[in-house]
Amino acid sequence: MKKRVLVVEDDEDLCFIYTVRLNDAGYEVDTAVDRLTTEEKILHQEYDIILMDMMLIGTTGLELCPFIREHTNAPIIFISCVGDNVTKIDAFDAGADDYMVKPIDYQELISRMAANIRRAQSSDTPRNYDNIRHFQQFDIDEKTHTVYGRQNGERKKVDLSPTEYNLLVLFVNHPDELIMYDRMYREIWGCSDEGDVRTVMVHISNLRKKIDLEKRDCIHTVRSAGYIFSDK
Repeated sequence: MKKRVLVVEDDEDLCFIYTVRLNDAGYEVDTAVDRLTTEEKILHQEYDIILMDMMLIGTTGLELCPFIREHTNAPIIFISCVGDNVTKIDAFDAGADDYMVKPIDYQELISRMAANIRRAQSSDTPRNYDNIRHFQQFDIDEKTHTVYGRQNGERKKVDLSPTEYNLLVLFVNHPDELIMYDRMYREIWGCSDEGDVRTVMVHISNLRKKIDLEKRDCIHTVRSAGYIFSDK
């Protein structure tokens, strides 16, 4: 069965190119050019993945993303002319799973789409684990893919995106081990980093804010290399 993708883009020529390229890759494509059309499609159709432009007619992708996230867990990939870290952080905070800068390589886009869909489907599938894994500042329920943070004796659910959850699991499965940037790209996004490490850096920044509540530096940066998770 074909995967269905919603392309939110107000440039008609680009919409046509996306449709042709994605149809050739085996996707069923819907398009939307503004907020109203996007909301109607999200409410009446299920999608496996969503491609979102930053600037749209009468709104922005950042403004529209929270509505989409309220109604679907489908991965959202932002595609934008803007590539600075601040904008990426804003996109991930709004609910995006991935971010690509125009002009894009369509083979890379299709690879990232497939990786995001696999990751989302994996996150939706319960696993047969009996116990919750306990760490200094958080617990992971691997059966439900739920994370609970702890601070000052209080325990509360931590809302992680599928990407953040999978990054966290990668870290806790390899404690005190340097996880290189390219390895994270290959295991989480299913492709090489191609020298661009900003996407993973933004995700790690957001993940730290959510789980390192006591500032223990549990995810330590190794400059120009990657990260080390430690629960000591």
